[in-house]
Amino acid sequence: MDRKNNKKDETSNPNRVRTAYLWNIIFLSALTILSLVFALFVFFRLRTRGTDGLRKMYSDAQIRKIREDAAERERQVMLAKMQNALESGKGTTLMLREAFTDRIIVVSEGKYYFYPVDENVEKNPIPSGMISCEDGKTVEYSGTYPEMSFLYGALISDDNGRIDWGRLAASDISEVTIRAGTLKSKKFSADGQFERNCRKAGENNIPVMICVEVEDPSGQDVIAETADRIEKMAAENGLSAVAGFVSGDSGTADSAASDSSGKTAAEEKPGASRVGTDGEPAAPEDSKPTVVLRIRNVEKLAENEKDRGKWTETVSSLCGELEARGFRVMVGGSIQTFAAQIDISEIAGYDRWLVDHEMSVSFPYSISCWEYTRDGRLGGVPGESLLYAKFLIGEQ
Repeated sequence: MDRKNNKKDETSNPNRVRTAYLWNIIFLSALTILSLVFALFVFFRLRTRGTDGLRKMYSDAQIRKIREDAAERERQVMLAKMQNALESGKGTTLMLREAFTDRIIVVSEGKYYFYPVDENVEKNPIPSGMISCEDGKTVEYSGTYPEMSFLYGALISDDNGRIDWGRLAASDISEVTIRAGTLKSKKFSADGQFERNCRKAGENNIPVMICVEVEDPSGQDVIAETADRIEKMAAENGLSAVAGFVSGDSGTADSAASDSSGKTAAEEKPGASRVGTDGEPAAPEDSKPTVVLRIRNVEKLAENEKDRGKWTETVSSLCGELEARGFRVMVGGSIQTFAAQIDISEIAGYDRWLVDHEMSVSFPYSISCWEYTRDGRLGGVPGESLLYAKFLIGEQ
C-alpha cells in the first residue's frame, strides 16, 4: 500500500524528486570544493614553511628518524652497487663512473678529478656497462635496443715490426687503421712502415683508415704542413674509395682485387661497400679515407689548464685542414682527453674513437669506435696489438 502511495506521490510531484536530486548534487559539489581548498591550503602552507610546517605534523624526533632512514636506504643502495661492481671484477674507476653518471671521472697521478658533462654534445645512447670486453678479445653488447653489431679492427704501426699480412688477412679483423706518422715537437714524422703496410693491406683486400698520433700542440703552419703530408701519402699509397679502403697496386678503385670466386674485397669484408649497383666503383677516384687523430694523454693533468686552449686549437685546426682536403675525420682519445685535455664542444661535430682499456664502456658522449685493449694478439702480427671495435648501430 505504501509503495503504491510513494509511486503515486512521485508521479503527482515530479518537481519534488528533481529538487531532492539537485540538493544532493549541490551538497556533494560543495563538499568536493571544500576538500580541494583544504588540500591546497595545507600544501602551500607546508611549502612556505618547509620543515616548520612538518613539525606541526611530526615531532622533531620523528622528522630526524625519517631523515636518518632515508639516508641509510641511500647508503645501502650505494654500498650494494659498489659491492656488486667489485665482485664482478670491475676496477674502482669504472665503478665510480657508473655511480656518478652526471660527472666524468678522470684519474691522473693517483688523484680523481670530476668534470661536468657538456649537455650540448651528443650523448651516448648505450647505457654505461652494456658494451664490454671481459676476455680482451670479444666485445659484447648486453642491451636489446638499439640493435648493434661490431666490426673489428687493429691499429697497425712501425711498433708492430714486419707483419705477415697473409696470416693477418685470415684473422677475425675486418679492417686496419695504419699509422701515417706522429705530430710531435712541432713537426710531423712519418711512420717507417706506412708505405709497406698500405701496399700489403691492398694486396690482401683489407679496408684501411689512416691514423695520426698527436703528441704535442702545434702552430698553424705545422698543422697545414701535416695535412698536406697526409694528403700526399694517401695519394701515393693507393688509398681511395669509400671509407678509406685500399684499392690495389694501381691506386684506384677500379683495381680492387678479386678472388677466384669473383668477389671483391668489399664483398668479402663486412662493412665494405666499394662497388655500385652497376658493377662500377661506388665512389670517385679522388675520394679520401677516414683519418683518425689519436691524441696523447698529458702526463700531469693538474698542469694542463694552461695548455687546454692550445690542445683544443691544434686538434680543431687539424680537423678542419683535413676535412678541407676531402678526408673524413675521427677524433681519438681517452676519457681524460675528451673531459679535461681539450674542449669537446669545439670538435663535437666529428666522430669519436674512445681509447679506454677498461672492461666496459662508461662514457657519456656518443662514440663510433672503442679501442678496448693494448695487448691483443693477432696472427701474423709480432708482439701486442691495439684492437678496436667499430659500432654498427641498427645493424646485425
